[in-house]
Amino acid sequence: MGKDIYILAFCDICKSWNTMRLVGATTDETILYAMIAAKIKNGEMEYGNAGAKSFDTFSDDFNNGLVDFDKLEYGFVYNYDDLQITDPVSLEQLPEAAAAYEEITRAKAKAEIAKLELESQSLVYSVVEVRTDFGYKCFMLPGICDRDMLESSNQFQELMEDEVASEVNASVYSYCVGDGESQYPSEEQLKIIEDYQDELEDEYGIDSLQSDFISFYYEAEQEY
Repeated sequence: MGKDIYILAFCDICKSWNTMRLVGATTDETILYAMIAAKIKNGEMEYGNAGAKSFDTFSDDFNNGLVDFDKLEYGFVYNYDDLQITDPVSLEQLPEAAAAYEEITRAKAKAEIAKLELESQSLVYSVVEVRTDFGYKCFMLPGICDRDMLESSNQFQELMEDEVASEVNASVYSYCVGDGESQYPSEEQLKIIEDYQDELEDEYGIDSLQSDFISFYYEAEQEY
């Protein structure tokens, strides 16, 4: 955590939020006391129900280490933590800000893409668009997809789970990303490729290898 931030504001006697007007902000407690003293001396704030003697009352409390911000009138001191983006406690307090920071800096994307180790290997995968008499599904598979790979994939089996028979038409687009020896991505790596295609294109470039069209008539195996 960073230093505390002190914010001094003008306000009405009831300290209503809609009357707050910023005077100044500081991480230095001494500067805060100086700002308060100046506003009291100028008659813009009061302290301790002392009216015209507010400055003397504040001075006494200050010199005795007894300053109480609740005794300030027509003024309000708000204390706030100086949150740091690299501090876990700060991130817990502002999870939305942490998520937005990761997005604008692409910190999360960079960390995930690093797992692909694309400086030392290239990953080959296929984007498959399947159309049947009953539906449509688009998904990725490792390597260059052929009919056997398509039919054995979990995604295809889920699509055809309740179907007895259907025409199947699949458009297959195969790609390669990275440098070095070609490998088939793992399930985890394939998910990273799917989630960060734009970032991968910007950082490494995604090369198109080939496109194919697979068409066949599907019949579910009958149980006897």
